Amino acid sequence: MRTTTELIQELKSVGEEHYAVVLAVAFASSTILVKSSDPEDDALATVNEAITQGGIPVGLITFDKRKIADSLEELLVRAHIFPEHDGAREQADTYMRRIIERAAEKFAA
Repeated sequence: MRTTTELIQELKSVGEEHYAVVLAVAFASSTILVKSSDPEDDALATVNEAITQGGIPVGLITFDKRKIADSLEELLVRAHIFPEHDGAREQADTYMRRIIERAAEKFAA
């Protein structure tokens, strides 16, 4: 299992390669999303607190813009599940899909 420092380092590193990135930390009935653009100390404190309260870091969600016409872009959203969840891959996939679907609903509203 990665340390919280390693999680934040990965979040920040991957964040440099994409339009936006969030770290998804799962709870039984909620989720905390930590953005790669958050100050490192704040992100680390948030993840430490979430894990202390029983949260499980599931993976990263990346967002990228792609130009598809002169004045039109599409947003590409991908889930990257941490290898620690390979034993529960189906559950992790379902969780990440739900998070992405909720985000899409908010953008569409």
